[in-house]
Amino acid sequence: RRWNAFAPSVSYAWNNKTRSLAEGLESKYVFTQPRQRIGLLLTHRVTNGTYARWIYDFRQFNAEKSYGVARVTLSRPMLQGQIRLRVDNLTNTRYEEVPGVSMPGRWFTVEMVSDL
Repeated sequence: RRWNAFAPSVSYAWNNKTRSLAEGLESKYVFTQPRQRIGLLLTHRVTNGTYARWIYDFRQFNAEKSYGVARVTLSRPMLQGQIRLRVDNLTNTRYEEVPGVSMPGRWFTVEMVSDL
């Protein structure tokens, strides 16, 4: 749906986790998908030619483990491409995508994308 210069989007996924590893096997990487996942996206024009894209990704694994991570990307067209400034993990959330491996805190990226 689009309202004036705003284009929001919502997604939801639910995973019925009923599988388990075979007897005698163990792994901290298998079956680590979240039980629920909610995604929110909002794209809007900031100035003439510059756009912002806000993303929030919430993942719930069980009653004790859940997290949400936000990102914003500002993009501006150039002669033959785009330049983008992206800020990941806006709220500096501590989380692990893979059990035992911490993801970085807030970080910044500058990208140049070519249409050539």
